[in-house]
Amino acid sequence: MSNSTLSVSVVMATYNGEKFLAAQLDSIIQQTMPADEVLIIDDCSTDGTVEIIRAYQQLHGNIRLLLNSSNQGSNRTFEAALHSSKGDLIFISDQDDIWIANKIETMVNDWEMHRAGLTCSDGCIIDQYGELSAPSELTYIGQKKILQSQESLFFANCYSGHNMMLSRDFIELAQPFPAGPIYDHWLAVVACGLGQLRYLPIALTQHRIHDHNQVNGANKSRPRKSKRARFQSSRNALYYLAKAVISLPGEQPAKHLATLLLKHSSASHTILSFTTFLNLLRMRKLLFPNDSLKKQLRKIKNYSLGPLGYFL
Repeated sequence: MSNSTLSVSVVMATYNGEKFLAAQLDSIIQQTMPADEVLIIDDCSTDGTVEIIRAYQQLHGNIRLLLNSSNQGSNRTFEAALHSSKGDLIFISDQDDIWIANKIETMVNDWEMHRAGLTCSDGCIIDQYGELSAPSELTYIGQKKILQSQESLFFANCYSGHNMMLSRDFIELAQPFPAGPIYDHWLAVVACGLGQLRYLPIALTQHRIHDHNQVNGANKSRPRKSKRARFQSSRNALYYLAKAVISLPGEQPAKHLATLLLKHSSASHTILSFTTFLNLLRMRKLLFPNDSLKKQLRKIKNYSLGPLGYFL
């Protein structure tokens, strides 16, 4: 048992999660280091999710429930949960996983030694029946090693929200969430850029893959051809944006990012990186010290920002 005096919050976004929710709540409640607060925001569930949470509230005083008045989606719901949480350290939880009993204690103890803004563990994969499918989530998603540079994280993500613990100070730096990337990808990029990203190669979450996961559902496939066609205009626009950024005089971080974008622009897995890259430019006050990018781009002959100006 840890002797930490830090307060701990667990935040969860729920939506029609009645099938596996009780098992997840049990695994959180039974931690060797209990959470001071379990904050759940329900995103307009139409099944018995809210009733299950309220039943647990009657038994456990640390559970707090908030209800969205309209469906906000996971990004906005998790952002609101992180903002409303009270703990010094905040864990993100899915509604359908199972936590290893010492997850909170292990990660809090690690934070007291390293003080990282974002600490992320590995996980293992279970199926809808709770049977082990893969011992490591990292290898399950096809990563041979952890990504540890901003450059690599612009084009892929191996840090899952359900494995994350965040410090209160880091949350203040990472919000608001931009509209494009999935929230955990954004958090990983920002943490890496600030030198606040730490990875624990220990499986502390049993991540459940089933038919109704929001991401990586068991029966989901990726219609790559239609997606490529849908984003072709974005691909072209970003190509010209990157070329324009590279042509700017002087040195600045955005030039390096633009070079990387051109290098990877032909790879099929970069579709997500379009929104990530644009939103990184939009949030340049945090990641880029130079704030004159937009003005410089406007001076380039025969180049119009067009709709891309919104992101700058």
